[in-house]
Amino acid sequence: MKKCRFCATMMQDSETICPSCGKSQEEPAATEGLNSFDDPTLSWGERIVGTIREVMTAPNTFFSTLKESGEIKGPFIYYMFMTLISTIAYLFWQTALSSSISSLIPSMGPLGGAEQSPFTPAMFPLLLFFTLALGAVSPFITAGLYHLVLLLFGEGGKGYVTTLRVILFSSTAGILYVIPFAGSLLAGVWSLALQAMGLSRRHDISIGKALLVIFGTFFFIVVLVVLFVVFILVAAGAPVR
Repeated sequence: MKKCRFCATMMQDSETICPSCGKSQEEPAATEGLNSFDDPTLSWGERIVGTIREVMTAPNTFFSTLKESGEIKGPFIYYMFMTLISTIAYLFWQTALSSSISSLIPSMGPLGGAEQSPFTPAMFPLLLFFTLALGAVSPFITAGLYHLVLLLFGEGGKGYVTTLRVILFSSTAGILYVIPFAGSLLAGVWSLALQAMGLSRRHDISIGKALLVIFGTFFFIVVLVVLFVVFILVAAGAPVR
């Protein structure tokens, strides 16, 4: 004998439909869309909280159940919200650190004349604005570079928007900025891990190839920067050895 999952009526082990409430006892199959972000019955607040929880605790499941969609408005709003939270947390801890150092310096004897941190609380609004402005365009550039490398590897058939959505949801790692001092390091590492898992799940590639895409993109950027610097030096007439 077993109990109905919904009304607790006792029923035979072989029965799959409750004779009392008429509901099926079978567990729903895992399909696309079974995540908080794609649940239309949830409010925006519930979707954000649920998405943070799922991405941080079960990222493979989240990316596996994410709907195939060309819609980026919702994910972009979520991304900007996470960017706002992480930026405020980062600037808060920088302000706290700067204030602590300033208060300690006068009591440090010979070190009292040392140069103080240029970061001040008055700079908070300006830094917040520029960080959000840069953050608004960076995922599109990052996704474009990742997708270019994906295509070079013969992958990326699901399109640029799929790559972009992975980048947008990987911003969830920014919640780790609330951890003082070590938060930025933890957020950076976990963000790369989320990107690798997201690319693997959404583009049906191995984690190894996803990591190659990420670090291959970084290598590509470094090469471009070096070439740009060399070009500038040559154009300026400086000797290049």
